Amino acid sequence: MKKRMTKPIILIVEDDKYLQKFWKKLLKEVRVLSAYTVKQAEILFSSNRDKIELIAMDACVPGDAPTTLPLTREIRKVFKKPMVAMSSSSDYRKELLRAGCSHECPNKVFLTQEIIKILKKGVE
Repeated sequence: MKKRMTKPIILIVEDDKYLQKFWKKLLKEVRVLSAYTVKQAEILFSSNRDKIELIAMDACVPGDAPTTLPLTREIRKVFKKPMVAMSSSSDYRKELLRAGCSHECPNKVFLTQEIIKILKKGVE
């Protein structure tokens, strides 16, 4: 990744606090905004909309039902940058892609690599 004066800002919508900590630790070259609920995601997005370079969206925040689909649709109306669908369920990832995500990550362990790859493409 090319050197920038400021770190790119990304928003990760995921209710698992351990995963959020794991990703923050690995993603040293970006500033991570962590949302653990749909409401937090709405607030963080609206207050940082023009600064966010990428959004990673879990389908179920919190719980086991896809709760972030309406938010993904709303964000996509105004956000033209990359959005990554991340869920262990391929059906939920497909739903997130239909709702507006532009990329998918089937295994959350590899989310950091996917984010770095997408951000590198944006600066080349």
